[in-house]
Amino acid sequence: MELRKARDGPRSHLVSKEGEFVSFSSTQPLDRERTRSEPLACPRVAFECRIARCLCTAPQELAIWLREGLVRLGPTFIKIGQQFSTRVDVLSPEFIKELEKLQDNVPPFDTATAKEILKANLGRPVDEIFESFDDEPIAAASLGQVHRTVWCDVPPPGAQDGLGVMHPLLYKSLI
Repeated sequence: MELRKARDGPRSHLVSKEGEFVSFSSTQPLDRERTRSEPLACPRVAFECRIARCLCTAPQELAIWLREGLVRLGPTFIKIGQQFSTRVDVLSPEFIKELEKLQDNVPPFDTATAKEILKANLGRPVDEIFESFDDEPIAAASLGQVHRTVWCDVPPPGAQDGLGVMHPLLYKSLI
């Protein structure tokens, strides 16, 4: 196997003539599927495989991974992602395009959690307060989501309204 040194930004690594990434401590081609799914016993090998896996991943895949990670971490990190989506001087176009999805495409949290938050704040179950409560939110954002409702006892009867519910991670941090 003929090897050559390749540079990827500030990092360097070995690449075979066939274009396969090679582990830093051996001359064996890196098995991409093994490094993604199988845990390794030796910490040094595991570290080298994590580095090689990052080098093998396309920028678009890393950008998706970053956006999904920010969503999992909650409202504060979504806001950070939204701010970085405007910084074309800091991030590459792949990351900007993916983080822009946090501007208007944040996934909603589940309706059962929204109803629990409302019950805790209003003191009664949602079914007692509203004639109807749409389970599907009208809109979702980093700090909360909005559900369409029809009030039972608020004048005028049957008035439609949009009810904002704070994101559960944000709600828990404020209590």
